Amino acid sequence: MKAKQTTRTRLWLSVVGIGEEGYAALTSEARALCAKAQYILGASRHIASLPQELQARATTWQSPFAKNLTKLDALRDKVLQSTSPNGNHGALSSAHEYVCVLATGDPLSYGVGSVLLRRYGFEELRIVPWRGSFSLAASAMGWSHESFSTITLHGRPLALLRRYLAPCERLLVMLTGLRDISAVARLLCEEGLSSTTMTVLSCLGGEQESRSSFKAMDARGRSLPVKLTSPSLLALLALELPARRDYSTKPAGSSKFTSRLLGQKLGLADDAFFHDGQISKREVRALTIASLVVERDALLWDIGAGCGSISIEWCLGGGRACAIERDARRVALIAKNRESFGIPERLEILHTEAHDFLCGAVKDFSLAQKSSSSLSTKHVAIEGVATRFTAPQAIFLGGCLQLPLLERLSALLAARGRLVANAVTLDGENVLIEFYKKHGGTLTRIGVERLERIGSMDAFAPQRRILQYLYQAPDKVDS
Repeated sequence: MKAKQTTRTRLWLSVVGIGEEGYAALTSEARALCAKAQYILGASRHIASLPQELQARATTWQSPFAKNLTKLDALRDKVLQSTSPNGNHGALSSAHEYVCVLATGDPLSYGVGSVLLRRYGFEELRIVPWRGSFSLAASAMGWSHESFSTITLHGRPLALLRRYLAPCERLLVMLTGLRDISAVARLLCEEGLSSTTMTVLSCLGGEQESRSSFKAMDARGRSLPVKLTSPSLLALLALELPARRDYSTKPAGSSKFTSRLLGQKLGLADDAFFHDGQISKREVRALTIASLVVERDALLWDIGAGCGSISIEWCLGGGRACAIERDARRVALIAKNRESFGIPERLEILHTEAHDFLCGAVKDFSLAQKSSSSLSTKHVAIEGVATRFTAPQAIFLGGCLQLPLLERLSALLAARGRLVANAVTLDGENVLIEFYKKHGGTLTRIGVERLERIGSMDAFAPQRRILQYLYQAPDKVDS
């Protein structure tokens, strides 16, 4: 039985993957899309490989990239209006697309294809991939795909790399030019990973393909032990991190992370964070994250975030977070921790009071625009104004426990979202108990004892007990 095919009636844009070999190596399907398109956009080296008759309709990408999206928007409007009766957006001819974008390798692997897919939707795109850079690099290194992780630093913060550092880890890192290589080497040395093997792979799949390997300790200076055919070309960096026994005990010139085990994501030691003493202790933090339940790209509001330890571990587990903190010194600590743990794009920091956040900032804070389109949205009234916003899957309160605040936050949760609050004081416990009696949920007493030295003897010293409250929102939510 033949598989049922889905007809896409608004198809106007094709995204064609292309490699170092250029147009000549494309499949017949990809070349046909280029030939039928009225407009072709791409990088200059890809445009240069087109046959002469196609170059007349081709233009190169502009800088900044936002200009290209504006141009594509205009072309989309022109195409849809000119091919549908009375200017209405009707069905387009399925015979060809009118605009063709040339993208390096696999367009959906950290490429422009992902940007266009989010902007226009699957119904309007046809994507024809080429051999992706990571696949070519894996073949060049002799690595199976399940044995390494991938990351791009092309146009992204270098701090992202820290999230992937772990013993014996293999990484394929997309970057741009020699400057990025030196920066990666410096970061590795700062983290005590100077014995990491770095292999630069450039022009993969082309006639000028090159490969050069060296240790991170040899690439910290200006003179790199590598030659690229062009310093500006997109290149891939393969990293082979050493086993834990080969790590420096303390990174040279650095005092941070003396108790951090690289690669550990949950239940981190307290002094793995920059903090001022106000931090959810390791055992309590682990139980809190377990109660919140991390899901991929799920959004957490961390109210009264302190140094941000809950937000950090939530993001390391795969979620996204917005840390709300009123104290400027602690906001700075959150920022340092965000950088050090390599999650700049996952954690947003707001320097504001919880009340002010709920009254205004919740309406349009920028993380809502960056979150996955699959996240829930809600209609609520804030200060009497109807508002549509991205609803959090989880909310955590480590302090500022007040009944009105709990009532408002619980109403803002996404369907089946979770609110977790930890109380240390008697006043805080009374608030949680009162809320529990009204709304139900779960109350758990957490007690931890740690072994300490008392004179010449050892004894277990109890830590402050925590009352943890868990509330789960109902299934249905306005959307």
